[in-house]
Amino acid sequence: MTFKRTAIIFDLDGTLVDSVPDLRLAANRVLVEAGRRELTDTEVALMVGDGVPKLVERIFTATGPALSSEDHRSWMQAFLDIYESCPMDNTKLWPGVAAALDALLKEGCHLGVCTNKPYQASIKILETVGINDCFCGIVGGDSTDRKKPDPKPLLTVIAAMGATPEQAVMVGDSPNDMEVARNAGIPVIAISFGYSKGVPPQDLGADILIHSYAELLPALRKIKA
Repeated sequence: MTFKRTAIIFDLDGTLVDSVPDLRLAANRVLVEAGRRELTDTEVALMVGDGVPKLVERIFTATGPALSSEDHRSWMQAFLDIYESCPMDNTKLWPGVAAALDALLKEGCHLGVCTNKPYQASIKILETVGINDCFCGIVGGDSTDRKKPDPKPLLTVIAAMGATPEQAVMVGDSPNDMEVARNAGIPVIAISFGYSKGVPPQDLGADILIHSYAELLPALRKIKA
């Protein structure tokens, strides 16, 4: 075994996949229906990572008056209905993801996903891009009563994988991913090309920063037990 830690948990949006194009399409359908302006990919990328409730709050705050609690619930459901029914044709794996996951599995690693995206939408994306079978544990934003950066979702997926925090490493792209790893007491690798909410990747505070998936396995070999 070449890795001291063999339970590798990935964030989804911005880490494994570029999902902003489909998120933008769903967001803009909602905004047009509400009489608001449409958003760009760049704007939406800065809003992703804290789950659907926060995303809906942010797309409305960015385009006009904030929503009341009742309207927020209504538009959140409208967004989910649109997003979960779309074919996800514009959501793509980042280059090198499939090869990296295959290499990790061949090394005997166990792989998981910990995301704030709803579970069913997460499964649909993983199936659409063809990597769902790589993972032995998947926790979405509605799988527990907490979301990242609370450690509960991450600890839940680690347990579902049959692993312990001492065996785990988080791979993510955002401040949330760095914080949840710290809160769970595990090392974290950041990718430099995801959705970091405007934070320079080198300032995320990861143990290791990588710039392509070709660098992931060498980075994991540097992580200490």
